[in-house]
Amino acid sequence: IEREIVAGLSSLNAARIVGSGLIGLSGFMVFVVPGPLHAQQANSNVAILEEIVVTARRREENLQDLPLSIAVLTANTMQAQGIFNIGQVGDFVPNLTLATQDRAHHNQIFIRGIGGGGPDPIFPIGTGMYIDGHYIPTNISSYMSTLDIDRVEVLRGPQGTLFGKNTTGGAINIVSTKPGPEFASSLTARVGEFGRQNLRGMVNFPLSDNVFARLSAASEQFDGYYYNRTLNIDTDWTDQTSLMGALRFTPGDHWTVDTSFSYSENRDGEKGGQCAPGPEPWGRGRGTLYGDDENQTQTYAMCRADNALGPFVHSASKRTFSNVDTEGVFFSADWDSNGEIGALSNLNVRISSAYRNLDHKYLHDRDYTEFLIFALGTGDGARNTLTRGTEVLVEGVVNDRLDFVTGVHYFYEESGASDQQCYDLFLARYDPNNPDVDILCDPFAGIVFENLPAAGFIGGTQSRVFNTSLGVFGHLTYSLSDRWNLEAGVRYTEDEREFVNFEPALSNAQLPDPTALVTFDAILNDVTVYQDGAIGAGKDTFSDVTPTVSLTRSLDESDWLQDGMLYLRYAEGFLTGGFNSNFNLRLDPGLAALQSFGPEHVDNYEFGFKGTFADGRLRLNSAVFYMDYTDKQDEVIIDNSNGQYISDPDVTVFGVVANVSEVEIYGFELEVLSRPWSAGLVAFEIGYLHNEYGEYDLLDDDLNLIDQSDVAISDLSPDWTVNWRVEHTFTLGNGATLTPMLGAYWQSEYEWLGGLDRDAPPSFCFQGDYAKWRARLTYESANGDYRVSLFGNNVNDELFYEACRDYRGLYLYRYAQPAAWGVEFSARWGD
Repeated sequence: IEREIVAGLSSLNAARIVGSGLIGLSGFMVFVVPGPLHAQQANSNVAILEEIVVTARRREENLQDLPLSIAVLTANTMQAQGIFNIGQVGDFVPNLTLATQDRAHHNQIFIRGIGGGGPDPIFPIGTGMYIDGHYIPTNISSYMSTLDIDRVEVLRGPQGTLFGKNTTGGAINIVSTKPGPEFASSLTARVGEFGRQNLRGMVNFPLSDNVFARLSAASEQFDGYYYNRTLNIDTDWTDQTSLMGALRFTPGDHWTVDTSFSYSENRDGEKGGQCAPGPEPWGRGRGTLYGDDENQTQTYAMCRADNALGPFVHSASKRTFSNVDTEGVFFSADWDSNGEIGALSNLNVRISSAYRNLDHKYLHDRDYTEFLIFALGTGDGARNTLTRGTEVLVEGVVNDRLDFVTGVHYFYEESGASDQQCYDLFLARYDPNNPDVDILCDPFAGIVFENLPAAGFIGGTQSRVFNTSLGVFGHLTYSLSDRWNLEAGVRYTEDEREFVNFEPALSNAQLPDPTALVTFDAILNDVTVYQDGAIGAGKDTFSDVTPTVSLTRSLDESDWLQDGMLYLRYAEGFLTGGFNSNFNLRLDPGLAALQSFGPEHVDNYEFGFKGTFADGRLRLNSAVFYMDYTDKQDEVIIDNSNGQYISDPDVTVFGVVANVSEVEIYGFELEVLSRPWSAGLVAFEIGYLHNEYGEYDLLDDDLNLIDQSDVAISDLSPDWTVNWRVEHTFTLGNGATLTPMLGAYWQSEYEWLGGLDRDAPPSFCFQGDYAKWRARLTYESANGDYRVSLFGNNVNDELFYEACRDYRGLYLYRYAQPAAWGVEFSARWGD
């Protein structure tokens, strides 16, 4: 056993540690379950790959029949790979980037280089995420637990016809597990380095012959690996509690009614990180931040002192935190004719509705030093996102050659500061022709910026965004012959968006002692008076028509090909418009005309192949694509030397978002899954992505014109990503199994500072190519009622950036988690 396992893992840089760990666990297994170990021999009965059913096009279909590039991770795959959080999925899907900003829960999602994500709901995001069909407009806390998730579907390329707006890069469709008619239950416990302790439980039980229930819960803790030497604490700890409940009712042969609820409570210590002297002047034209030269010298010395103590040490002055509470309710009623009805061979009608609410409160120390330089967070209230959605979907089969899907979708979103008092007062008193109003707010629930050099300064914003969206769509599939299929669809979307924004100027009497370690709650206990601050408001409607068309050719079966297809696909998508919320209408109400910017558009041209070979033991899916990305929402720098846009005298230039650029994107995805020998599994995925501006002129802070054409866009996506894994199942003498798995993720070099020419010298934030390895050894009992696994992530202890940026005189960066090992136990009862 020891020779087999050590030989299979000898390529790891940490082979000695890996080998000893696996030897120890395998020796334990042999001790508790004595008997010979037999490697299964290749034979004619090699297991075929499981068929994967998806709902990527709002109906159940075989993954191999879809004429689009889609990657799917099932519950079995996620369990086998130890995926406990949606944020881990990015390592397994080509051309998908799941990143986190310098703040906890501020996530960024990119598919084929398009997407993003930030804390301000005024700016839309180009990658859509859906939970049981319900659109999630914010990436705040979008990396949820995989508790009771049946599968994760990643749809690459624009999905404007069936999913609508904000899917220009693609969509992530998360499908929860539904209750079943048989009793089943499970319990999973996991412990690991850095204080990792995870516990999950599930029970599925019938209440009657046609009513089934399912309950699940999880408690997941992690101590973190960044150390704050100022406060003597670990900072990036997490404590998450998740609850889910579902009920299925099947009254008769035609109806299926599902309802579910979910609740999660996330408590985090915020992300750790480090700083280094940056390339920019200490005080830029957009506003002096850090004060005098002496403050700059002390800050740089503190950054270097942290660096000298190791990559995971910092000296932030505040006891940071990030708290997110989320609850959701989902309902659907599905009626199926189960046969002919009128002129149709079959008819299915589905009505679904959902509600989701998220509250986020945090305090973040951005500079990572003991000096009170720059911190931000929420006031006494929280940032809130509330969404409601309803959809009616009709699917019909006319005959054996023609079927269709059509529907109507309604969506409502309300996001921003949860301070209803301020908003109500604003509506009652705000006059766009006379914006000089004073509004009293207690408490303040917006975002607070604390910049504290010697004199001290506090600022803040409180904004609310309202969005009502209506979509009408249809999609047809027509069989031209036994081999050719033609599909076409179109969607009309109308998006009405509105925002209100306050930017107060606080009096010096409210400033705290700049030498004290304070929190924003202490700062903002007193009533805040809005006077001489900025006020903005706006409303606009954005609409678009997004078609798609595809042509599919089924391939003839042969000795080596069981089934296969070639497809051509054209699809359009659009990202809705938004607002520049920080124009100061107190200075000039006429600036309201400049607040709105329009939608982005993407045209996607794709050619793909999907095939199953070797009697179902080899699956190969591939796609080549070209995307024409126009009207991109990018920043434009304008002159504010006379204070015409912002009254702050330190702000001499000002950035606004406008539709000013075009981008060319092309690449490919290749995914191979195979069982080349009995009880063996080999998976290989590779993605290539090239993107650069075709047209984009930008003024810098000195108002010099910069030609950005042929410059790569900032998308956190390297040119090349590769993932692979290999595993083999050994059968023990008592019928139990032992399965070692070895896998790795590799990516090519990447420049974290976007907007740099490809031929420019590397910056401090340049990340060279790297690989991170993972390993897993699983023992499963003969009847499958329990399993024990030893697992390791980043076992070669690769040091690489998880985030890096330059900000007003500093580089701010964070390294990813070092090597970490753990043990997992899972037991199952029932069917």
